[in-house]
Amino acid sequence: MRSQLPPAQLAKAALQRLAQARLEPTPENYSRAYAIEAGGEPASAANGANGAVPERAQQLLAKLISLALPSGSARQDLQASLREQRYEELQRQVDKLLDEAGPAAQAEALVQAIERLVRGLERGGKHWTLARKKDGINRVLELG
Repeated sequence: MRSQLPPAQLAKAALQRLAQARLEPTPENYSRAYAIEAGGEPASAANGANGAVPERAQQLLAKLISLALPSGSARQDLQASLREQRYEELQRQVDKLLDEAGPAAQAEALVQAIERLVRGLERGGKHWTLARKKDGINRVLELG
C-alpha cells in the first residue's frame, strides 16, 4: 500500500499526479493529491458534500478542456474557474467559446471557404481545364 512509502516519495508521487492532471501545484491541489497518494480520502471528500467537484471528475474535466483547447489562456481560465468553483463565470466562458468557435462559427468558416473555392473555379485560366479544376478540388477534399 502506498501509505507505507516514506513521506518524500509520497510528496513526489503527489507532484507527479498534479503534473499528469495538468493542475497547478496550489496548496489545495497538492493536499488533495498527497491524501490520495497516501491512500486516504482527499480533504474535500472527507469534509462531505460541500459542493466541490470530486478529484477524479476534476481530472477528467481538465483532460476534456485540454482536448478542446490545446493551448492558450482560455484553457487556463476555464481550468482555474473549475478548480475555484466559479460556476457562473465558467458558464459565461463556455458560452463565449461556443459563440466564437462552436458549430455555428465552424459552419460559417466552411461557407466562406466554399465561396472562395467556387470563385476560384469560375475564374478562367489558360492551363486550367474543367477536368483539371475538378481534380484539384478532389485532391484538396481528400486531404481534409
